[in-house]
Amino acid sequence: MKKLFVILAVFISMNTSAQWVNVPNGLSSNQIFCTLVSSGNNLFAGNNNGVYISTNDGANWSLTSLHITGNVLLVSGSNIYAGSANGVHLTTNNGTNWTQLGVGPQGIWALAKYGDTIFAGAHNGVYRTINNGTNWTKTTGGNISSLAINGNYIFAGDWMSPTVWVSSNNGTNWAATSLGGAFPQVVLSLTAKGNKIFAGTDNDGVFVSSNNGLNWTQTSLSMASINCFAVNGNNIFAGELFY
Repeated sequence: MKKLFVILAVFISMNTSAQWVNVPNGLSSNQIFCTLVSSGNNLFAGNNNGVYISTNDGANWSLTSLHITGNVLLVSGSNIYAGSANGVHLTTNNGTNWTQLGVGPQGIWALAKYGDTIFAGAHNGVYRTINNGTNWTKTTGGNISSLAINGNYIFAGDWMSPTVWVSSNNGTNWAATSLGGAFPQVVLSLTAKGNKIFAGTDNDGVFVSSNNGLNWTQTSLSMASINCFAVNGNNIFAGELFY
């Protein structure tokens, strides 16, 4: 699956608003696919060379032992998961060692964890494991770009259509919901806040659902390609992709 990225470098804001500083020291590429703050004080970033770690708020970076493109990162307690073209990898010691979680899905672009279940969004569907990657089961098709969890509901965005897949039983069954819109576009990103789910699309802005995907409404942010979201308190931030 071809995917474009909005983040071209690692920046840090020292005052949460006005000033940003580029902090590339130690990163061998400015094309950053994903960033993550771990459960401790470490920062992680994935690019086409692998997964990097910073122990000093991004001032310096060093490559961990995972030298495979890091497309997406997920933290759960002391566990950090990395999704790549080769599958899902796990480190429990801040990147010193990584273990591939079974012979599972390939081409991972999204990860989510609900209870003891890990979900992986891949180029050919959603996979899940209930035994930390020993076995993986494909639960639905689609070309999955993003995952979000809200309560008992799991949402998967489809990169190839204006579709958000919804499951209310831990991924056993899925229903396809359509965003609609004046110019239906593919789904690039998802996030949840309160009882609402937000879907970022390619060139048609942000859609929102307050009934777990049964109905979608286009928000005032339209005519934009939204590649990523971040939620902080009452605020939702949307990152726009420029071609």
